[in-house]
Amino acid sequence: IFSLSDRPGYLRLYGKELIVSNYTLSLVARRQQSFKYNALTAMEFSSNEENQMAGLIVMYSNTLHHYLYVGYTESIGSYISIMTNNNKDYNQYICEPEKVIPGKQIFLKAVVENKDLQFYYGYSENDLKKIGPILDMSILSDENSNGFTGAFVGMCCNDPATMTNYADFEFFEYIEY
Repeated sequence: IFSLSDRPGYLRLYGKELIVSNYTLSLVARRQQSFKYNALTAMEFSSNEENQMAGLIVMYSNTLHHYLYVGYTESIGSYISIMTNNNKDYNQYICEPEKVIPGKQIFLKAVVENKDLQFYYGYSENDLKKIGPILDMSILSDENSNGFTGAFVGMCCNDPATMTNYADFEFFEYIEY
């Protein structure tokens, strides 16, 4: 699922099933320990097939999450968008997909402030722009679920067809404030 030696200095996640799967996911995440935090990563990912995607995910489970991802369609090429899932109320395009440069390092950021989540992206850590609306973090809770795992934030890669594509993550940063 992952390697630290295939590309030294990077975490390589090999794509597995879609994030909604109950089986093999390619995901490295940490528990959210505050209601106010920033999470930032830098990723390189290239895709040429639908359903291959990688990015930054804020999640409670495979049916409760917000996912800022880079994907691919024939009509657009490589793009970035946001997917949400609220107990199987699934929306793959919360915002209009924006074209991105395939394979170029892209910074992905989540800013969480109590019940609000805002995603950002850009090609430089110092030049990030908002993407999509403010999302509801309160859905990622015990009260909205049948479990009690708590919320997580991390990196994800999906390639359900071939399970061979990968994303390289240079770093992951979680800062509470």
